[in-house]
Amino acid sequence: WVAEQDSDQVQSVCWSPDSTRIAAAGYGGTIVFWDSDSGKQLEMWQASDSAVWGLSWGPENHQLASAHADRVVRLWDVDKGRPHQELHGHTDRVLAVRWSSDGKQLASAGEDLSVRVWNGDAADRSAKLYGDSTQIKSIDWSPAGTRLASGNAAGQVVVWDPADRSGKQTLRGPTSPPFKDGQVFAMAWSPDGQRIAWGQHDGTMHLWSNDSRHDWKAHGARL
Repeated sequence: WVAEQDSDQVQSVCWSPDSTRIAAAGYGGTIVFWDSDSGKQLEMWQASDSAVWGLSWGPENHQLASAHADRVVRLWDVDKGRPHQELHGHTDRVLAVRWSSDGKQLASAGEDLSVRVWNGDAADRSAKLYGDSTQIKSIDWSPAGTRLASGNAAGQVVVWDPADRSGKQTLRGPTSPPFKDGQVFAMAWSPDGQRIAWGQHDGTMHLWSNDSRHDWKAHGARL
C-alpha cells in the first residue's frame, strides 16, 4: 500500500516494536500513525510548530521519542497520544534520535555538533555529552547497546563507547578527505553488531566491518 501524508515532506519513519504500526513525521511538525497491514491512518498528532527530523520507538511499544527543529527531544506516551516529557540541552536543531535496544539509553544529535546520551530512567534524565567537529546527521546504536555510531556532515562516522567518554574511533569514507558533499544522512548497524553501513549525500554507500578487537576495516562498497 501507499499512503499520502498530505503535502508534508516525510523526514523520518519507524516501526512499532510489535510491527503493527508505522509512524512518520516531517516538516509540518506532525506525527502520523498507520496500520502496517491495511495502510489505514490511525492517528495524527501535531507534535510541534517546528519540523520533526527524527523518530524512534521505545522497545516496550508504549513510548516514542521525536527530534525537533526547535532544539527539543520529546517523549510521547503512545497510548495516551500526548508528550509526557521534554528533554532540553541541545542548542541547535535536533536531527536524530535513537533508543538503545534495551530502552536504558536514548541518544540524540544534531546541528550543535553534539551527541547526547540520556538516561532511560524517567526519574533521572541526566545526559552524557559527546562533542564532534561538525553537524551530526544520523545516529544508531549497536544491537547490544554498548556502542553508538554517529554520522556527520564531513562524511565521517564516529563510533563512541558510552562507558568510556574518551573512547571513540573515526571512520572515513573513500570520498573524504577531500569532502565532496559527503554528509552521512543514513546509517545502520548489522544485526550481529560487526558491520556498519552508511549512505552519503554524494550518492555513495560505505560498508565497514570490525573484529573482536574493534579494529575497523573498509570494504569500499559504493553505489
